[in-house]
Amino acid sequence: MQSYSITSHRMNIHELILVFLCGVGATLIFHQGCIYLFGKLQIIAVHPWDMTLIPSIKLPRVFFLSFLGGVLGLPAFYLGRTLQKMMPAIYYWIGLTLFGAIFFTLVEVFMLFPYYQVNTTPKMLVVGLIANGLWGIGHALCINFPLRNYQRRGKIF
Repeated sequence: MQSYSITSHRMNIHELILVFLCGVGATLIFHQGCIYLFGKLQIIAVHPWDMTLIPSIKLPRVFFLSFLGGVLGLPAFYLGRTLQKMMPAIYYWIGLTLFGAIFFTLVEVFMLFPYYQVNTTPKMLVVGLIANGLWGIGHALCINFPLRNYQRRGKIF
């Protein structure tokens, strides 16, 4: 079985797929769930789980966003594993929450918003920090339990 090294931990392809799927799931449940709540509270006028096609790639926005969440889940995993080895457990949760909040918001502001020609407002930044921070919590939750079980027993569930 092919393996990849992330710090001193050797990852196999099953773990990489699990980490990617955790990022996808965290996007669909935590991030988009937060967007849904902000929409219901009429704080923002953005629709969660948006199925409109992105013209250049002919893919629904929610699929692209989920894929991006999965891909960016890989460096989040690296950060989380590094924090778990160096510090108490609370820093794992704080680190992934801050990683999601800050890194994803920077990706939105400097890559996605210019691409979609969206003007950045302070309200959008605050909503982005909260929704992306929740992505970090969701990713940490999703990774922590199944991956630990996989490493201990050789099975994900």
